[in-house]
Amino acid sequence: WDFGDGTVLTGTANPVHPYTETGIYTVTLTITGGGCSSVATSQIAVTSDATGVADADGNGGVAIYPNPANEQFSVLVNSKEPVFMELIDVTGKIVIANAQLVGNVTKVNTTHLAAGAYMAVIKTGDTRKMIRVVITH
Repeated sequence: WDFGDGTVLTGTANPVHPYTETGIYTVTLTITGGGCSSVATSQIAVTSDATGVADADGNGGVAIYPNPANEQFSVLVNSKEPVFMELIDVTGKIVIANAQLVGNVTKVNTTHLAAGAYMAVIKTGDTRKMIRVVITH
């Protein structure tokens, strides 16, 4: 998958990709296997009323993608305040502590984590959002 905004994903059948800027994007899907390949493209228009994450994801302006994640995931946050994230494993241990999210989209490296389910706690001001994240390797 090439989403036309610099984001490329491989090995994902049905990805969800939020755009952070309005514009017209060409999305390209390339499938290869058995010595053959096929390419499909489509143009999409992202308008100003479609970029509000709070409206789009129903999770208070926070989205994590791809989820499940392999070597990294991205956190998309719609906030003007400083935002911090903790990632907690199933035993309650904090495996990433108070990582400051910079800009609208922050990539989080997961190569040092074991495969499994985690809870991302996104904190800004007095607000906390919790999102389940699955790591696969």
